[in-house]
Amino acid sequence: MSGLLRYLLIGLLLGLGLVLAIRGDAGYVLVVFQGWSVETTVWILLGTLILGLVGLGFSLRVLSAVVSTPATIAQWRNQQRDRAQTNALEAALKFSVLENPTAAAEPLKRAFKQESSTWRALALAKNALARGDFKRAETLLSQAQNNSDDAETEITLKTLQAELAWHQGDFLEAKNLLSQVVDRTDAPLASLRLALLIDTQLGHHKACIETLLNPTIVQHTPAQ
Repeated sequence: MSGLLRYLLIGLLLGLGLVLAIRGDAGYVLVVFQGWSVETTVWILLGTLILGLVGLGFSLRVLSAVVSTPATIAQWRNQQRDRAQTNALEAALKFSVLENPTAAAEPLKRAFKQESSTWRALALAKNALARGDFKRAETLLSQAQNNSDDAETEITLKTLQAELAWHQGDFLEAKNLLSQVVDRTDAPLASLRLALLIDTQLGHHKACIETLLNPTIVQHTPAQ
């Protein structure tokens, strides 16, 4: 029963109790409404009102439950989906730490809600590269390129494309892709490491020195 109905019922009980205390007997009351008149005792009237209020409160509670049921079901489904997504991410992280990209592939597919998610495509492309499935990685990177809309996504995309080119033996293409990344002061460490590897293979020692002076590498280099 809602708070308002509870207070109304308490007030009614107090009022009727006061009437009974003054009269000293049950007495009779005449109820007239819209041309209808009913004469009954105070106790019968009191019982009828109490039952009416209890029934109204119960009806309101049932109506509230019926109205909120769809939202409750939707919330439960969202919670189940979020829990499944969290479990899939944990499984993917575990297999990644264990360096088992084959086992991590399926959890990664389940970890993202949107099939067209750019980061989903990038994560699966990274996993495909680790498994040596370069054709699959190329398809996923093409999909991510169509939806790349921010700097962080673009840097990750260029790095993975460069890694794919490096695996395929196209070192110059890999260097060209990374040239747009390594000059940034906020270039990720993974991109810089790949750039060092490619420049070392190409014999570009000056480029290696410039990369080593990048603030990101300097920050991760332990002080002597």
